[in-house]
Amino acid sequence: AHPTFYDDLDALVERFPGGDAASGEKLALVFGNEADGLSVEQLKMCDAVCSIPMGRLVESLSVTHAGVITLSRYFERRGARIDRR
Repeated sequence: AHPTFYDDLDALVERFPGGDAASGEKLALVFGNEADGLSVEQLKMCDAVCSIPMGRLVESLSVTHAGVITLSRYFERRGARIDRR
């Protein structure tokens, strides 16, 4: 199986809102290393893949920065989604 590619985190959150204790849903966020990203084998195990858009002056993000950006946006969007219920 091949993952679905998303070009922004908002679309990814809408598709995979993540779990909560009551629903039993689970979500794993996997980050590749700065030089090579994820391997083909790792990508095949993913349901979805999303990249973080960067400006022209940035070649890559450290995994720490990518994690902070992703988790911040993810929980921001997830919180907004829960508030709409």
